[in-house]
Amino acid sequence: KQWYQRRVAITAGGGAQCEGDSMETQNCNEQACTAEACEHSGIPISINCGEELINIKHAAYGVYSNENTCGLSYGGDCISETSLQAMKERCDGKNSCAVEALNSIFGDPCGGIFKYLTATWECKTG
Repeated sequence: KQWYQRRVAITAGGGAQCEGDSMETQNCNEQACTAEACEHSGIPISINCGEELINIKHAAYGVYSNENTCGLSYGGDCISETSLQAMKERCDGKNSCAVEALNSIFGDPCGGIFKYLTATWECKTG
């Protein structure tokens, strides 16, 4: 599947609608969107499905790849075990939501290390 990367609102074929803050990068294909937010940036992952409902497919908060838009590197993996559950609680079944990369939401899987949040979702009809 072909992926698209934009720093502004995106509408992908197949009903996936992806809108984000101008500082947020989102990747979308026909079926799903993915976005990343950096800890301490104050910029959340903002999801807007219009009249459709959000279905969170994946979420991870921590540091697990040196390929991220936050410019963070870490010699290992540290991912909050509550990442998916916390995103689902805040977004699933809603038309829109905004979630920041915060320890107060996801816990602190690696103290003293700057982290980031990634999420993948799709927009579904009710």
